[in-house]
Amino acid sequence: MIDPQLNLSPDDEHNTELVANVHPPEWRNPTPQGRYNLVVLGAGTAGLVAAAGAAGMGAKVALIERQLMGGDCLNVGCVPSKAVIRSAHAAHDLLTADRFGVRAGGEVEVDFAAVMERMRHIRAGISPNDSAKRFAETYGIDIYFGAARFVGRDTVEVDGTTLRFAKAVIATGARATVPPVPGLAEAGFLTNHNVFNLTEQPRRLAVVGGGPIGAELSQTFARLGTEVTIIERADQFLQREDRDAAEILKASMERDGGGVRLSTSLERVDMVGDDKVLVLKTADGEEKGLSVDTYEVEMADVDRAITDGDTEGFLKVHCKKGTDTILGATIVARRAGEMISEITTAMVGGMGLGSFSGVIHPYPTQTEVIRRAADAYNRTKLTPTTAKILKKWFSWTR
Repeated sequence: MIDPQLNLSPDDEHNTELVANVHPPEWRNPTPQGRYNLVVLGAGTAGLVAAAGAAGMGAKVALIERQLMGGDCLNVGCVPSKAVIRSAHAAHDLLTADRFGVRAGGEVEVDFAAVMERMRHIRAGISPNDSAKRFAETYGIDIYFGAARFVGRDTVEVDGTTLRFAKAVIATGARATVPPVPGLAEAGFLTNHNVFNLTEQPRRLAVVGGGPIGAELSQTFARLGTEVTIIERADQFLQREDRDAAEILKASMERDGGGVRLSTSLERVDMVGDDKVLVLKTADGEEKGLSVDTYEVEMADVDRAITDGDTEGFLKVHCKKGTDTILGATIVARRAGEMISEITTAMVGGMGLGSFSGVIHPYPTQTEVIRRAADAYNRTKLTPTTAKILKKWFSWTR
């Protein structure tokens, strides 16, 4: 039986396997042997990397986790969300297959319980990577389960045991902010920490907040057949993103059956029978820009996007004015998650946008959109004076 304090359900074979790896019921905390070079509080992504990195260099390390090793990414974030998103993509592809000349035939039926079981199966299968056994045996890290508290400048207590340390890392992560809305607690609500416990599909879902997590979950549930409405206080969906990108994503959301209420806040939640009734209020907002040079290429101009039927979207690269130094970029495309890493690698390595003109991209691929942006930058270097000089040079060399 899974410990109720782990807030994990249902109690099935997949979650049992997950817990056996990342919070083993039979685990016994070690007895400290002297002072640790490093104590890490929190075994999420940051904590695991910090602990493994220090141990790999010879440090004596203790790693403390109150709930599940792997943190948000494995348990309530990246892994489960992408697994459910994949099922939503499959449903969407079937529903829109006729645009490719394919007739799926019959009504598309989503088995929500099966979708969520697949997610739990995948999560359990990945969990050995973040397991207590792996970090203890491979890296020689002392793993402690329990709530920790500092009891001195160089001591921390966990489950009645005191650990001494030279340095400590606090990597306890973040929690979903629960707005102080009257009636919300009484009505009950979901966050990313328990939404993946669902086994029965919600008929209707109101999502408070149109940021990346809210947008991701909203479109996923909408494509699986839930009636979704996003409530966002700002005047823009995905308010921290490029406005043009946000508009395309908002339109995509609405096509999938998800409503978006902007400049709107949640005032209170009332219970009417078994239904939760949300009382909303409109508000104003205002998203500030920087002076940069922006190079934009539409996906409709990329051959592979045309053949794939993925012409909606664009690439925008923002450079320091007058240079090709990349300050940031926005990609709206079906494969944006894979494409953006090429830009981030360039930024980390100090590679300018113009350099992409010399990079060979296999043809036809959608990443060719980046080379096109580089070509747009390089054309700006061809000033009238430069063009005149080149014309004379070519004429002289003929």
